[in-house]
Amino acid sequence: MVTYVRTIPDEEATGELAELYALHRQASGKLSNITRVVSLNPELLRGAFHLRSAFRRGSPNVDARRREMIATVAAALLCCTY
Repeated sequence: MVTYVRTIPDEEATGELAELYALHRQASGKLSNITRVVSLNPELLRGAFHLRSAFRRGSPNVDARRREMIATVAAALLCCTY
């Protein structure tokens, strides 16, 4: 069974959603399907972007290299391709 999730394509995004899409592209270099999945709720997308930014900044106790190592191991354990 294939599940279909309605999203707003890049070229149809306007207003706050277009701004959020641009921020995500700037931060990641591309617009992921995970970002598009919440395109119908820009408030949620904005919150997810802030949460992601906070995770990327990390804590003073864990440097960027270690955060990437943790993310890589977690992704491998979860069989995650993202």
